[in-house]
Amino acid sequence: MWVRHRFVVSVKDAKPGDRVFVVGSVGQLGHWKMHGARELKTQQGLFPKWQVEVEMEQAPFEYKYVWQHAKGGHLEWENITNRIYSLQGPLEVAEFNRNESVTPAGSYVCFHGYYAHAEWAQQEFASLKFEVSQLRDTMQMQAKDTEQWRTRYEENVTCLERQRALMEEEKEELRKQLVRQARRIQDLERERDIRQEKETQLETRVVSLLDLLRTCQADLEAQKRSTDRLRRDLSDFRALVPEAEELKMEINEALMQDMPKIVASLVGEMGCNAAHTLTQTNAEQEDAKEYSDATPP
Repeated sequence: MWVRHRFVVSVKDAKPGDRVFVVGSVGQLGHWKMHGARELKTQQGLFPKWQVEVEMEQAPFEYKYVWQHAKGGHLEWENITNRIYSLQGPLEVAEFNRNESVTPAGSYVCFHGYYAHAEWAQQEFASLKFEVSQLRDTMQMQAKDTEQWRTRYEENVTCLERQRALMEEEKEELRKQLVRQARRIQDLERERDIRQEKETQLETRVVSLLDLLRTCQADLEAQKRSTDRLRRDLSDFRALVPEAEELKMEINEALMQDMPKIVASLVGEMGCNAAHTLTQTNAEQEDAKEYSDATPP
């Protein structure tokens, strides 16, 4: 159970800037360590009394008051045996006991300006020595662990270097594959362009052939119609052959009957034409002779 208790001490010779502490054997009073001591306060109307309230649980315990002088900052412990508090009643106002020296009497040790019991100091140093030993062992174990971790780290670094080298090789191989794929794609694109060009040419030829086929079909239709007309004409001609034979026979009979008249008529016409031709020839010869005589040599 925690109980709040008031520590009160009278320090008649205190000067402005001085400080008063209570330190003891329990944790609430710092275990005789000044950095854990409780500071007492005073004020106008209360001086020279200094007081502080502390919640305490452990009892009994030992304690003392410590006076820190403002001039020089040195500590003055009470020059008495340790005070004992058993929590049997309220604390009376204590008088700060001092001597001519600022160093407390009895079995105390001073370390870096702090005073403490020798027995507590021995225990504290023994504990400190044990802690230092444990710390040294821990540091040795940590050093071994650090060495192991360093070895593992170096192994991991080596492994990572190998992996990086393998990754670089794989990267280079992938780059080469990409280059080959890019070239293959370019070749395929060229082949595609050539194929498209050939397909375009083929389509053009197909269109031309279709046009030619349509033209041929039209010609065939025209030839067919012409053939049909020729066949009809041939049929008509064959139908006219008998009539032509009869007409031929009639013409031959008429020629046989009129042949003497035709011959006599032809002979008469031929004689007239011959005489006319001879006369025209003689006239042309005379004209040529006259022209030659009129032309100077």
